[in-house]
Amino acid sequence: SPTRLGRRELAITVKAVEGGKVSQHLVAHAKPGDLFRLDAAFGDFHMPAAAPVLLLAAGSGITPMRSLLRDACQRPLAAPVDLFYWERSAAAFQFRDELQALAAANPNLRVHLLTTREGEVPAARINSHALAVVGDDTPLAQRHVLACGPDGFVAAARTRLAQQVAGFQAEAFTPPAALSDADSLGEVALTLARSGRRLIVPRGRSLLESLEAQGIAPKHGCRMGICNSCTCERVSGTTRHLRTGDTQSETAVPVRICVSAPTTDLTLDL
Repeated sequence: SPTRLGRRELAITVKAVEGGKVSQHLVAHAKPGDLFRLDAAFGDFHMPAAAPVLLLAAGSGITPMRSLLRDACQRPLAAPVDLFYWERSAAAFQFRDELQALAAANPNLRVHLLTTREGEVPAARINSHALAVVGDDTPLAQRHVLACGPDGFVAAARTRLAQQVAGFQAEAFTPPAALSDADSLGEVALTLARSGRRLIVPRGRSLLESLEAQGIAPKHGCRMGICNSCTCERVSGTTRHLRTGDTQSETAVPVRICVSAPTTDLTLDL
């Protein structure tokens, strides 16, 4: 998650992932003077102006939160902002000193560092942790929530909070689980409009995986619904988002095939 440092400088936080070609290269082999090309920035995360906010982060999910806070704290915060940040151990916290310094300089910002596998009483997980803050009587219903972490963390946050708060935004950095039970039963016809090819694919599997299983290699990147590399337009039919469960049937609307499964016969502009 890039953070602007100057007119022509960006800071990029990289976590080395086992087997990851890009992250391993950046961490172990990149050196000053190397040239990298970046696509235009994208993403839906934004801090609501002058509204109380809850930031929920687990693991590497702290990275976009850091960027948002660095930007927001360039001016006085007009409403309470609470960051709840979960890690397995205290040694794993990223940007600890910077986050605490931001909180010390901004009375409306509070940082809560939570360890789940250390201490006499490890912190409760997102599904049960008390999100009330001592001395702050802002109702949860007035909070805007931004959550980022592994898919299970984001799913638990969505289940607990999405219908109770003023706004809910989330990004996950691990692939979503496949649909279960009735949502995954049966097969549908998938038509690729450009080639005219017609395939039979399962309803509970991502479109990307189903295409790959049939020997087709569509363009893709992260496989987690983040980078947008796999996006194509829907011609007809309905899909279900594997992470949120939301269905979408509007035509000419982009579909991220790595996190979308078909629920009806479907035609894509591929």
